[in-house]
Amino acid sequence: MRFYSGRELSGAPVVDSEGLVYGRASGLEVSESGLFLRVTEVVRDPETGREMTHEKGLVPVQEISAIAEGPGGPIVLLSTPREASYRGVRVGEPTPADLERAVGKVAVTLDGRVLGTVSEIVVGPGLPGLRVRASMGEVAWLRFLKDLRSRRPGLAARLEARVDPYKNPRVPAERLDDLLKALREEGAGEEEAEMLKGYVEEVESASVDVPWSRVERVG
Repeated sequence: MRFYSGRELSGAPVVDSEGLVYGRASGLEVSESGLFLRVTEVVRDPETGREMTHEKGLVPVQEISAIAEGPGGPIVLLSTPREASYRGVRVGEPTPADLERAVGKVAVTLDGRVLGTVSEIVVGPGLPGLRVRASMGEVAWLRFLKDLRSRRPGLAARLEARVDPYKNPRVPAERLDDLLKALREEGAGEEEAEMLKGYVEEVESASVDVPWSRVERVG
């Protein structure tokens, strides 16, 4: 079993037992009542129209059923229907109408193992299913930073501090948007952003077909 610090979980999606995203982890909080996962969400200010971070709630660690390693980093799975209760909705068993909605989502087993990303709908004898691909590509992060260092050493050093290239020499392509956001936050321009996109490499991806009857929830 792997353990995570608050920093390692920061930004991780928090998914409730009904498959709905409750928010994103923003750290850990210790009190006399115990240890809690702090969860926030981005909301739009109705007056200014600007996006702002809103404190969603504190989740007792006892409600965490698993922490999965997804293509974009950790995914926190809860044992309770927090988001469903928050919205006041009742989520039932998935129906065939949910098939198209599942495409593009991350497939996670009940024990927290990430299978990959749902790529398409498939069919077998009398039964629909979902094809899940393990990987769509990778960003050669270590090689990118080495090349960037010769042009903008300061920027390369700041990015290295954010995403360690020696622990993460290759990053799943699903995290490209996160990397581009980090570049912009550290002062990179469009030239560096386009440069990073050139380091995305296609990789052979294994796939697994999941019968629709085994799908528990579609969030």
